[in-house]
Amino acid sequence: MSSSSSDEVDETLEEMVDQVVDNYIDSVIHGHPNKSKRRAYIERAREQGHNHLWNDYFNDNPTYPPEMFRRRF
Repeated sequence: MSSSSSDEVDETLEEMVDQVVDNYIDSVIHGHPNKSKRRAYIERAREQGHNHLWNDYFNDNPTYPPEMFRRRF
């Protein structure tokens, strides 16, 4: 392979790489920013859960004795 042929291949390859890089940079700069997706809100009935735990362990007449609370928590 002659020197000039090798130079032509190098130039062609360099032009292709430049084009790919330019296209990528353009897409990053001018591309649309990703919109952050909002997560769906799931109602967990937290206050009801709190009341349930309170009644099970800390009420005047608890469902579970203090020993059970210490074992679980």
